[in-house]
Amino acid sequence: MQKVDLAIDFISNHDKSFISEPVCTEQFKVICRNNHPRLSGSIITKSEFSSESHIGYKRKFNGMSIFQSQVDRRDDADLERDVIMEVSSSHSICMIVAQTDYVGVVRESVTKRWADKLELRVMDLPKGSEVEFPLNLIYHQRFKHHGDHAEMREIVKEKLIEICS
Repeated sequence: MQKVDLAIDFISNHDKSFISEPVCTEQFKVICRNNHPRLSGSIITKSEFSSESHIGYKRKFNGMSIFQSQVDRRDDADLERDVIMEVSSSHSICMIVAQTDYVGVVRESVTKRWADKLELRVMDLPKGSEVEFPLNLIYHQRFKHHGDHAEMREIVKEKLIEICS
């Protein structure tokens, strides 16, 4: 409908009239409060991960959370979780996790911003089940050689790379 010039998303499969440029990837991390009664290390095991109650992200893609859609892309990830509450932002996940015994899965850049301030423990996903979150710029083919658009894409890419690192 020609109402969006540029989108940032994890989706890379789309209509062929759009270009998807991979920009960066982030690792998903598990968070809990520092004094969580059952979790204490820097890595969570699969059994710990599946036995904890999770705060999840509301946004769905083909009926699945963003995290679950990335898990399902891998044959070996096989992570089960009990999502007891869904919220609309990763920042909300951090706030709730900081005040409860629930755990959450968020992007690494979110943990860098909030872990110290909210006294959150940041853990790697279970060994062999690490999952990445890709960020892509998506735009219509008609903008491919448009000078102003290309300039804007470069500025957005720089900011995304800054966020991911």
